[in-house]
Amino acid sequence: MNKACVLFGRYPEPGQGKTRLAAALGEESTFLLYQALLADTAWKVSQVPEAMPVAALANGEDYQAPPPDPLGRAFFETFQRIGQEGDSFGQRLGGTFRRVFGLGFSRIVLVGADSPELSLHDLTDAFAKLEQHDLVLGPAADGGYYLIALKRFYSSLFENITWSTSAVFAETVHKAEALGLTVATTAQRWDVDFLSDLAALKERRTGRPERTSSCPATDAWLKGQLAEQQGTPPLLSDREGEAT
Repeated sequence: MNKACVLFGRYPEPGQGKTRLAAALGEESTFLLYQALLADTAWKVSQVPEAMPVAALANGEDYQAPPPDPLGRAFFETFQRIGQEGDSFGQRLGGTFRRVFGLGFSRIVLVGADSPELSLHDLTDAFAKLEQHDLVLGPAADGGYYLIALKRFYSSLFENITWSTSAVFAETVHKAEALGLTVATTAQRWDVDFLSDLAALKERRTGRPERTSSCPATDAWLKGQLAEQQGTPPLLSDREGEAT
């Protein structure tokens, strides 16, 4: 097996991560939402044919139990687990690639946990395109990317990028072109960072058949149907009052 599909995120802990959402939703609701996002993404990562599922979770290398899944699925037990190293986001992201390549894998697709509408096809498409290209990116609607795939490590792809801005995708492509790399893309997806993102997600998900859902835990959270929830979470259509 020379392929690794990597889930890059944070081990779910109350009060950690998604601070912009937590300021409006509260820590408990945001904590449960992140569990759902992470678990739905892991579920798809675990299904990629002939690829080792790897979880690179900040603060999660030494945990004794797999991250919780609000729906009780047990696929996390199949993952190889590693931690993250580095102070900045770019250092942690690039360091994860360096570490997974060091484990002997030669085809790596890495995804974050913020794009619940990621599909299994996005992952298999990235692996297929990686055979013909040096770099594959999954563009996010906000100007970043939700997926990055490589078959060789290039440290400069993760250096001097203005992370968490609308320039991330364009800057990464520019760096790749400067290196002479060929670039392919997968379908555009939407990240969930703000309340407006959640409201738009709920609108897109309304009426989708549950049996074909690509993000069943997230769908259940949006409907207030998870066992730990007390009613439907509030979703605003603007960003008023959000923290930075």
